[in-house]
Amino acid sequence: MESEHDGPNDLMLWRLTNNMIKNDNSYNGYKSWNNWNVAFWIDNSPSLYFVAQKIMKKANNNPHAASELYKNWLGIRTKTPDGAYYTHQALHEAFERWVEEHVG
Repeated sequence: MESEHDGPNDLMLWRLTNNMIKNDNSYNGYKSWNNWNVAFWIDNSPSLYFVAQKIMKKANNNPHAASELYKNWLGIRTKTPDGAYYTHQALHEAFERWVEEHVG
């Protein structure tokens, strides 16, 4: 099984971005730090991104269906490496943004 993140570069990027986000309290437009962090890992970890691409295709770009499929794929993994929970709300918001950014 692949790791939940792809190495020290991901962690360095997260620390830099996380510090910026926490300091301005805006979560880069996300509803919460948790939602932002889940989306961050999906967007920036090649293995998680690859799975997200496949799931969005299978879900016909439906954020609700994709979040359910992704949650099932995660299995027992409940948190990002930073401790953010893979909640339905966080996954749904991540996939809503995915549709906005990748599907148009």
